[in-house]
Amino acid sequence: MGGNINEINATKDIFRQLKFVNDKQGNHIEANNFYAMEMKKHKEDISLEPLKGNRQEKFIFWINEKMSNFGQNYIKPILIIFALALIYYLIIIGHESQWLYKIYKPWNPYIDYVADILNGFAKSILPFKGILKEGVEFVSLIFNISFSVLMWQIVVTLKRYTRR
Repeated sequence: MGGNINEINATKDIFRQLKFVNDKQGNHIEANNFYAMEMKKHKEDISLEPLKGNRQEKFIFWINEKMSNFGQNYIKPILIIFALALIYYLIIIGHESQWLYKIYKPWNPYIDYVADILNGFAKSILPFKGILKEGVEFVSLIFNISFSVLMWQIVVTLKRYTRR
């Protein structure tokens, strides 16, 4: 669309209108950029109300911005997936070698107790039950949910870039 916009003084409604105009003209890539700016402004708006507002909404906006810049970056979620996969792999190796139990042996009964509760909880979530690693089901659940969210971020971003 061209022109300069003072992002500091602009409101989220200005970015929404620019996004709408660009979408209407078929300039979807530019519209996506204004969408990201609109979301950043919305995040700022809800952050200005520390005691009010929905903490869940604030968390979602924060995580969405950090993971993919509101659907503008697909490389970042891919890199996060690789980093999490490495961490998960190291956790599995640590579990198989019983590394946690070797740190401070008097805590082993407590570790077993907490692990049994968390793993039992994780096994009760049926959609993930078949893909959880035995013995570390809770950790597997956390990583599987993280991978799912990151894959969704990648799909949304690629969809935005390939939209006609």
